Amino acid sequence: RASGRGDIGGNKIRSSVGFTKALSKSVFATIRAKVRWLAGNPYIMVRLYGNYLECPALLDLPKNLGTPGARNSRRVLNAGPALFDVSHFPVLPAANQPVVITARATDIDGVGSMVVRWRNDTAGALVPTEIAMVDDGTGGDVTAGDGLYTAVIPGQRSGVMIAYSIAARDSAASPASSTFPNDAPVRECLVHVGETQPATSFGSYRIWVTQATQKRWETRGKQSNHPLDCTFVYNDQRVIYNAQTLYSGSPWHTPNYTGPLGAVCDYVVHLPPDDLFLGAQDMVLASIGNQDNDPTKLGEQTSYWIARKMGVPYNYRRFFLLYFNGVQRATSVYEDTQQPNGDLISEYYSNDTGGRLYKIEDWFEFDSSGDSQIDHWNATLDNWTTVGGVKKPARYRVNWRPRSVGAGQSPDDFSDLYDAVDSIFAPQPEPFETMVKSEVHIDRWFRLIGMEHIVGNWDSWGSRRGKNMFAYKPTQSRWDLLLWDIDFDLGSDRGSDDAQHDVFEALCDNGQPTPNEPSITRLFAYPAFRRHYIRILEEAAQGPLRVENLSPLLDAKYKALLDNGHNPGSLSQLSQIKAFATDRRSYLLGTVVPKTNFVVLGPTSFETNVNSITITGAAPVVVDSILINGVKYPTSWGSVAGKPILFSIRVPLAEGTNTLVVEAQDRFGNTIADGTKTLQVIYTGGLPDPAGLLLINEISYDPLDPGSAFIELYNRSQSATFDLSGWRLSGVNYDFPPGASIAPGGFLVVAKDLFAFGARFHYTSPVLGAFPGNLASQGETLALLRPSATPGGYLVVDQVRYENATPWPEGPVTGHTSLELVDSARDNARVSNWTDEVDGWRFYSVTGKVGGTNLFLFLSAPGDAWIDDVRLVEGTIPANGANLVVNGDFEDPLSGTWRLGTNLVGSAAAADPAQHGTQSLHLVSSSPGKDATNASLSQVVAVVPGNVYTLSYWLRYGQGSNLVAMTTKTLASTQSVAQVFGSPGKANFSAGQLPSAYPALWLNEVVPNNVAGLSDPQGEKDPWVELINTGGTPIDLSGMYLSDSYTNLTAWRFPDGAVIAPGEFKVVWVDGDADLTTAAQWHTSFRVQPAEGAVVLSRLEAGVPQILDYLNYEGMQKDESYGSIPDGQPFNRIIMSFPTPGGANNGASRPLGVRINEWMAANSGFLLDPATVPPSAEDWFELYNPGRTEADLSGYYLTDNLLKPTQVKIPAGTRIPAGGYLLVWADGLAPQFLPNDPDLHVSFRLAQSGEELGLFAPDGT
Repeated sequence: RASGRGDIGGNKIRSSVGFTKALSKSVFATIRAKVRWLAGNPYIMVRLYGNYLECPALLDLPKNLGTPGARNSRRVLNAGPALFDVSHFPVLPAANQPVVITARATDIDGVGSMVVRWRNDTAGALVPTEIAMVDDGTGGDVTAGDGLYTAVIPGQRSGVMIAYSIAARDSAASPASSTFPNDAPVRECLVHVGETQPATSFGSYRIWVTQATQKRWETRGKQSNHPLDCTFVYNDQRVIYNAQTLYSGSPWHTPNYTGPLGAVCDYVVHLPPDDLFLGAQDMVLASIGNQDNDPTKLGEQTSYWIARKMGVPYNYRRFFLLYFNGVQRATSVYEDTQQPNGDLISEYYSNDTGGRLYKIEDWFEFDSSGDSQIDHWNATLDNWTTVGGVKKPARYRVNWRPRSVGAGQSPDDFSDLYDAVDSIFAPQPEPFETMVKSEVHIDRWFRLIGMEHIVGNWDSWGSRRGKNMFAYKPTQSRWDLLLWDIDFDLGSDRGSDDAQHDVFEALCDNGQPTPNEPSITRLFAYPAFRRHYIRILEEAAQGPLRVENLSPLLDAKYKALLDNGHNPGSLSQLSQIKAFATDRRSYLLGTVVPKTNFVVLGPTSFETNVNSITITGAAPVVVDSILINGVKYPTSWGSVAGKPILFSIRVPLAEGTNTLVVEAQDRFGNTIADGTKTLQVIYTGGLPDPAGLLLINEISYDPLDPGSAFIELYNRSQSATFDLSGWRLSGVNYDFPPGASIAPGGFLVVAKDLFAFGARFHYTSPVLGAFPGNLASQGETLALLRPSATPGGYLVVDQVRYENATPWPEGPVTGHTSLELVDSARDNARVSNWTDEVDGWRFYSVTGKVGGTNLFLFLSAPGDAWIDDVRLVEGTIPANGANLVVNGDFEDPLSGTWRLGTNLVGSAAAADPAQHGTQSLHLVSSSPGKDATNASLSQVVAVVPGNVYTLSYWLRYGQGSNLVAMTTKTLASTQSVAQVFGSPGKANFSAGQLPSAYPALWLNEVVPNNVAGLSDPQGEKDPWVELINTGGTPIDLSGMYLSDSYTNLTAWRFPDGAVIAPGEFKVVWVDGDADLTTAAQWHTSFRVQPAEGAVVLSRLEAGVPQILDYLNYEGMQKDESYGSIPDGQPFNRIIMSFPTPGGANNGASRPLGVRINEWMAANSGFLLDPATVPPSAEDWFELYNPGRTEADLSGYYLTDNLLKPTQVKIPAGTRIPAGGYLLVWADGLAPQFLPNDPDLHVSFRLAQSGEELGLFAPDGT
């Protein structure tokens, strides 16, 4: 049974049973244990000594707790009196002074009797004496019948420890009894005779324990977390019984402890939850400095004051006198120090107290006693991984010790910490800078770490030791650091760093793999963060380190200690602190803070034919941001001679004269002195329309981790930079920040979650930001918008509507790949211009001079991959010219053309998959290859060494590491064989050229169930489809096709000579009566399905059908049409109530009386969602049809964002009978009806704090 927190020291069960077989390094092993939960914390840890393997577990809890409908399991027929308000007076009784014991009692049967049982613990008495307690105004009782019972213990000599308890019995026929404490005599209430309140302005704390407790304390393990019973007394005014106490201190200190009355030690006191002290339940009672070694008593409090002035979350510390069983501890005062726990979190994070708190500490391993450490390892924030490259929680757990987690969180979940690690070790400059700023409160980190360096405390994380700090991750904010325990500071003789010590030092002190703390070193080295850190140091030098600011505090505290006789050391020792602060300030301002004015380099007036310029210069570290005409553009910072003062800013230009006001501002938004420069730049060129140049280029809408979803933009202009400030990406509700821009030929990515995206793509792709919306898994329309001249208005730059159904590529659904645009020069609204990575083939090429005549292909590690169409040609254009590789398409046997190394004996030509032709090569490697004939696939090629050639090939993913394709010594290509799920931030893997431009031709409207509408020339009400030519020239339809099947796109060919005029709406009868076709009236050979189906418009490109447009319809009723609103575009297509053959579409919907009638956004079990396993209490709302006829909701939309009315499309066939109801579960599932479930499910949830709900018709009303 555990009475306190377990650890790997003195608070564990250690088995000395040896292994039957020795475990070697890097072997796989399994830990198994059978564990049953009885009570309390359900988490358990089983580990090997030295942390080589651990097995954390969350135990299964009983599912049938409680006794619903039956008597409570803890019920008793009669309970004894409730005892409370127990106390004694006087709190500090003098020698031979009687002690008055008082208590209140209550019982439904009345209180029958109460007694005090007391004994003289000092004399070793074990059998207590009983004294009756009365409430009759006699025997010391002040007021009869007031419910306060009294007894008087006779006076005792000085030094006696009285131990007492109270017993009470009720007046029931079968009386029941109770005691206080409730487990007496295991615990007792204590009174120490003969102590006096000292004459001082400082408080006094007293800890009283019995002889047995003191002896146990002296003999048990010093690392024990088991709390010992005590009585805590404040001054001569307040007593708190049954508090708990134990040692405080790390394994560096506790070996020196010799008992609670021995060598100076630190204590922890836990107060009862119903009897707090100054609002706190836990206290750390710390000796001054490092076990009472600071003669001034002021070092740590001064360092804490400096921290407070620097903006660090501040632990309050107060002086007091400590007495243990009447003996004063230390030479004078102790400190009651607020520790980083729930109390501090509530103070500084009052709106977010449910985060994760970690203590940063050494990793210790102990001897068998659990008290003596035999090794330690500094805490570092490194990228610790195990098999498969995943993070190793065991390595983090020992240094980043979980101290608290929020509701529903697990102490075994380090994912938030992993996010911090991934951000700090991401590639620089991006996504490193963006991710660190998103994950780490870099300002607070640097303020605390900077303070530790300023005061010379090397004994902390971020300096030379990985310990003495806490980290807190709020649920809604970034990682923060919290101050704790400063023992070496301010130039003291206790061993602090001197005033000239390096403030960028971040070391490990005990032979770890690297001498530096890798994360802090990496942050310090990055120029943008380094200048931030130096700015903090400069602010401290100009603030709390000024002697005129520091001296009044020091002098006042020194005088208070001196006046109260608490020996604060000599004035010279006090002056030593002031001198250190002065010298430290001089060092910071003279050596650390670089000297420069604000300077913009280059001419102040010039012309350019490029529509963007890069402004460069230097800025002092006080400058936090540089604004161009009031806009904060992204700024790149650089260093010269280690001084991070250089900046560069890319700024787009408008046509004509651009007046650029460059302002340098401090962190408060104030322009610094001489901080304004003005440039006159004349852009002599023109600005192209971004429409057609700036494109949505890649979409990942259904990845395995929804947070890794992303959208990529591509600027196909090779000369124009586009300023995206104030632009918007609708569909995901992303607003581009001021200063955002995209360079010529550049890519720009926004993602759902920076860290999920980074983990998916190994932090290699920069991300501009995170979008708040979601990419709909069933498909939606995305639009890139720029502000118009009308305030609040937008112009469409680009639009794409994707779907998760045929004819769109299935890769995003089946393989979680992204959608990639094939040809950016062609219309990206066309489905045939998009593809996926589902087949996995990727094209690679490399150009350069060859150094020899051997061609080698090999895998750098054991694994496999598929290769096809290996080509080596003269010149710089891939696959252009005669192929010098024999059998590079692997259509012929390998023998006689290729040589197989001994590690490739399992390789062979394969018919499936093949990128081109009928075969590819399945390359299988049993060991790492190299550029040698016995370890590669190779052949001699007819090249001239020194000439320029281009090597190209197609690669399909497999298992392993990298494929290397190279000629002797020089020309080489190395590519990963891992499966690719997208190519964010770079050219699409599927990028290519389509042969022809798309015609301005669209399917505009279809009526598949024509009952009372348009008649064909034969007088029949047949189904029809309408085409529209949105261009300015006639379009020849010869060679184009219509079909109702995606497996037969050429079902019906338009007649020779068929033409559609500019702006013409052309009706085609899709009735299966092709023989009725005339020059004016066209009838297809197929007949479309009336309720659900498709119509596809295609053409042949290089003999292969290419889809130009399509209409997928479902839930159609008679005389309804499905098509485009407005005409001639694929982005908004709806069911229409009023067909318009040969004319502009009418998107008006028939009136619908359905109402949102009821909702529950905080369902705690009122109704359970049957779609979840097990059924759970999900959000829900209700639709009601008050009309007299059935309401058909097919094609209507539900949303919780009125700016996104088409968020969730209601499935076809959804109907509510007259006067009926439809229950809608807002459970995050894709919109659907499940088998045997009449309820609808939608892919959003309801916000308990309030939000919007909308039901929209297909026309948007």
